Amino acid sequence: MHAERINASRKYQAALRVSRVAGMGSDIAAWEVAEAALVAARNALVAAEIKWPTKAESNRERREIDRGNRGMRINK
Repeated sequence: MHAERINASRKYQAALRVSRVAGMGSDIAAWEVAEAALVAARNALVAAEIKWPTKAESNRERREIDRGNRGMRINK
């Protein structure tokens, strides 16, 4: 896996932990800040996942395209 994707994943996990802790407290402002950080970390993770797909994800996409070309794609 690419380092950028690993770092984005770690930042997202850290932001998720902070958000969960802030959600258990009574400080609304802290929770809003934590949620904003979580959304930013999630967006960065998704961008990294799109930019640097794993081999399994690349193979899955290739199979979907191949099935679609043969008329075998299942409509979602």
